[in-house]
Amino acid sequence: MVTLTKKFALFLISLNSCANLFAADDTLKIGVQFFETGELEKAKSFFEEFVEENEKNSEAFYYLVTDK
Repeated sequence: MVTLTKKFALFLISLNSCANLFAADDTLKIGVQFFETGELEKAKSFFEEFVEENEKNSEAFYYLVTDK
């Protein structure tokens, strides 16, 4: 029973991580839209904040350092 409980807890943690990953991708689209429409100050501000919260998101770093 203990093994099953540990496996279930690990499953829940993994599921939560996946949900956070998808949420980050959806949120990232907001900044990409700013970037693609030429609203570069908004994009820069957005990506600076996003990167603070999502340090391992390489796509956000890309947009943060890319000039249009």
